[in-house]
Amino acid sequence: MPKLDAKDLFNTMLAAVRTSIGQDVPAARKFIESSARSLAANTKEVADWLAKGEVTVDEAQALMRMHERSAKMALTAAETIGLAMAERAINAAIDAVAGAVNKALGVALL
Repeated sequence: MPKLDAKDLFNTMLAAVRTSIGQDVPAARKFIESSARSLAANTKEVADWLAKGEVTVDEAQALMRMHERSAKMALTAAETIGLAMAERAINAAIDAVAGAVNKALGVALL
């Protein structure tokens, strides 16, 4: 079982998203936090499934791509965040935890 904590993933992702978007979008705070929280929980869940052999690496990677797209779309719900900004933010969140997640699993999930 991977040693991943959803709260740690969330905090790391949230910091990366905030850095990516900056403080220029205070109205988007609830969208940023919600997206980071969901993405962290989904990442932990998929990692657990992969570690238990409940999904293959290909299935886990497909699930993560789906969760990434979902997070990007959720961020665009904030009128002040465009698709390009949302994409940069979620990519930053994934990049921030990819090393820890991939190392814990021993495969390139992210």
